[in-house]
Amino acid sequence: MQVIYLFIKKAWSMVNRYKRNFLLVLMVMLVFITITPLVYVTNMSNNIHQHVMQLSIRDFDDHDISITLSDSTTIEKDIDSSLNFSQKHNDTKTTKILGFSNAAYKEMTVRWYHEMSSLGYKNIYAIASDAEAAHYFIQNQIQFDYLNRMRKGWVWGKDTCSNYTRDMKEGKIAQTYRRSLFGARWNYILRQLHQGYHVFITDVDNLFQVYKPMHDFEHDEYDMIHAFSGDINAFPRNIYRLRGFNICGGLSWLRSTPSVIEFVSELARRCGCKESIGCECHCDDQVAINTMYLEGEYNATWNQKPHQKIIATRTDEIYWDGFDGICQKTGHKMMILDRNIAWRGSVHKGMICPQGNWIAMPQGQKDKNATRELWEEYCKNDTNSAIASNISP
Repeated sequence: MQVIYLFIKKAWSMVNRYKRNFLLVLMVMLVFITITPLVYVTNMSNNIHQHVMQLSIRDFDDHDISITLSDSTTIEKDIDSSLNFSQKHNDTKTTKILGFSNAAYKEMTVRWYHEMSSLGYKNIYAIASDAEAAHYFIQNQIQFDYLNRMRKGWVWGKDTCSNYTRDMKEGKIAQTYRRSLFGARWNYILRQLHQGYHVFITDVDNLFQVYKPMHDFEHDEYDMIHAFSGDINAFPRNIYRLRGFNICGGLSWLRSTPSVIEFVSELARRCGCKESIGCECHCDDQVAINTMYLEGEYNATWNQKPHQKIIATRTDEIYWDGFDGICQKTGHKMMILDRNIAWRGSVHKGMICPQGNWIAMPQGQKDKNATRELWEEYCKNDTNSAIASNISP
């Protein structure tokens, strides 16, 4: 105890002797203990912020921002720059109406665009596959986009795909050019679906008789809406002879869902168009779609009534009502519209005209304008008398 008492007495004496120095050291230690954690937390916060910014920039760069060109003084951005890109697929509910065109169909496309607008449709886009069509759309001030925005005006042909056309005859080159347009449009559609847009694709020579709001499809249970491709021996004929019907490649509504995106991705892949639009991108998409639904892992189960299972060989055997089904691989549900609603066939005197018609897709003449005139002569008045403004699929 005596030793402890002497130690404490000696220590107290030293504290009194060096009191000022002792207080200074104590203050320095307190400051060090307080500041060090603050510096650590600040540095950690800065590192997190920088990491988040890098991720945000990477996410921004990975998304295809679609810019639709209109006239020379207006550029309409399809995507709001303030939109959270990670939520874009869920937030965007708009249907884009797309009509694909080249220079040969530029006048018809402008007429189609104005006819659709006059019926009340919005979000209409003419998709130009070449520079001549694009320039014409600019002159006529209609909303359009390039089919291949990265290579504006690029056209499949001798000059652009010489390695493919070297041994082709002229007829084969012309056929492959048409098929490049058929295949390439699915690359464009796939990009729109990835961005969260629903898509309604229609040929520009289709004749719309009445307004049907796109939200009828958007609020329905089906993921894809199709139309019959014709009546007797509809193309492709080999598939018709197996199941008695085919689906039209030029008229479909597609919902932006993972199942539909998977199906369209596979379709674009089979056409050689999934990754890009190049010389290897061409196919008859109507053959590809019907083949996918017929056989293999993407085959469809159709809910047909007994009379719809007959493979008709005469016009009077053709059924007019549509039916639905489901794709086995993706699970997406599809509906084929009644023939009265979406009619496709040959026009001629004495033909049976569709009643309550929404879209007419007449065939029969090489000159599309002549085919249109025959439709208006034989059927337009008959079909209009029974049209309803709200047609359910």
